[in-house]
Amino acid sequence: MALYRKYRPASFAEVVGQEHVTEPLSTALTANRINHAYLFSGPRGCGKTSSARILARSLNCEQGPTPTPCGVCDSCVALAPNGPGNVDVVELDAASHGGVDDTRELRDRAFYAPAQSRYRIFIVDEAHMVTTAGFNALLKIVEEPPEHLIFVFATTEPEKVLPTIRSRTHHYPFRLLAPRTMRPLLERICAEENVHVDDAVYPLVIRAGGGSPRDTLSVLDQLLAGVHIAVAAEAMALGLREGVDADALYEVITHSAGNSWMFENRMAHVLAGDYAPLSAVDIFVKDLGLVLDTARHSKFPLPLAATAHQMFMQASSAGHGREDDSAVIKIFPGILLPEPK
Repeated sequence: MALYRKYRPASFAEVVGQEHVTEPLSTALTANRINHAYLFSGPRGCGKTSSARILARSLNCEQGPTPTPCGVCDSCVALAPNGPGNVDVVELDAASHGGVDDTRELRDRAFYAPAQSRYRIFIVDEAHMVTTAGFNALLKIVEEPPEHLIFVFATTEPEKVLPTIRSRTHHYPFRLLAPRTMRPLLERICAEENVHVDDAVYPLVIRAGGGSPRDTLSVLDQLLAGVHIAVAAEAMALGLREGVDADALYEVITHSAGNSWMFENRMAHVLAGDYAPLSAVDIFVKDLGLVLDTARHSKFPLPLAATAHQMFMQASSAGHGREDDSAVIKIFPGILLPEPK
């Protein structure tokens, strides 16, 4: 699982660097001052959608509304990070569902009372992508919402949200994180993952992430994973070149000190001959390239990352860019890869 997904905050207390948002929201929840429309704005990857989900969790917790969801009631479990979700909390991606027909359908659904929760909550992501006609279809219900209804609009461009909608929301602007705030977050996650990262690497990853926690964790994830996948492919390719049975090779390595989650997961794709993309080769071409560009600017050597990047570049140039990242093994000559099973 990607680091940014694994470490997605579950409560406002876990949201890093947005105290100017989380503290007023927590105070309002404690005082039971609930609004029917919120606007979360700010740069990409700074916690808007995660905070919208936390707000939904806080509002529908059996102990709530509360800034500290209990984490054990049915609603909290369903709305936990990576939880199964709840029928009363609906997310709409306006980038692909922002037309008038989409918002009319949302409006019609919004009148129904919650099936099993205190509130029926609609989280509209990329809200600036809702068309003018789409916003107009929502205007009446945002102006005069039923008691059970709450909207949370999340956007990177609040000025593009229809003014008549925007004026009826409580606006909370999110911001990018400063390096002094980002570094402790990365250090804590690396410690929990039992990964040692050289002190000089942190500033490179932070700079490449541009202040966005999600993007920064993605860069760190891709740096660690990209090198690991390249090494795993190299080891597997060497064994195949020497005539070792693929299944036997996989069995030995996965039960030895050289095993890792990445080897076990990605080389299983190779054994199955299945290169349907879960994470594509071209993603590593892009993300490792970002890290290397930053390192080059700082004149800091990353020899392993550079080699891994060249391997993914070679795989992409050979036509495997949209295949699963395990397809990097296809760059090695003279090996016979397992056929699809």
